[in-house]
Amino acid sequence: MNSVCLVGKLTRHPLVRFEGESQVTSFTLMITEPSREGKAFTLYVPCVAWGRAAETCSVLNAEDLVAIATVSANHVSHHFSSCWTRKSPAYVLRAALLT
Repeated sequence: MNSVCLVGKLTRHPLVRFEGESQVTSFTLMITEPSREGKAFTLYVPCVAWGRAAETCSVLNAEDLVAIATVSANHVSHHFSSCWTRKSPAYVLRAALLT
């Protein structure tokens, strides 16, 4: 299984909504890393969490340093993989607040 772990800061408070009985939380993760030239490179990754992961993400605040675990598009269910593109969100499996 191809898994990805991303570490970064939230750009703003997560948006929480309910779809039926399932909780959905969406947020943007800001990842900053140095480039080869020494300048900082910032990447903004949209993220979406469902169920228990959404409950965990809903208590996060803007500027929190978090780690999330996700999987590549090949291992996401067929329903979600059909809409996976570079602009599509990362689907959060686990999230943790780093201090």
